[in-house]
Amino acid sequence: MKRLITLSLLAVTIIVTAFTSIPHVLTGRWEFVEKTENGPMHFLANFRADETYDAYINKKPFLSGNYHFQNDTLVISDHLCDANTSGTYKITFLTPDSILFSLIKDPCTDRIKGTDGATLSRVKAK
Repeated sequence: MKRLITLSLLAVTIIVTAFTSIPHVLTGRWEFVEKTENGPMHFLANFRADETYDAYINKKPFLSGNYHFQNDTLVISDHLCDANTSGTYKITFLTPDSILFSLIKDPCTDRIKGTDGATLSRVKAK
């Protein structure tokens, strides 16, 4: 009987933790490297807790803007089009340190080209 109670408690614990989702965190530094005709292009994005971000290409400032991230949905605005024009993307966490951007809605074709389908990896703190 004691063993049955222990196994039952263990089963309940496993079921509860299996369906408990851990909120995803976007803040931090994310990167990808793409091979181009001119050599590798290193892209780095730094998402801050104050909902601002900067992006760099080969360590040179590329753009900056604002974002809001909730329930794996990213709303982002920057100067690629108009700072008042935002795009919405689904963020899929492939792992806790790897994300995939998928277009939901964005009127900015330049931002879509660089964002939709992009996979970034979290930069580990040194």
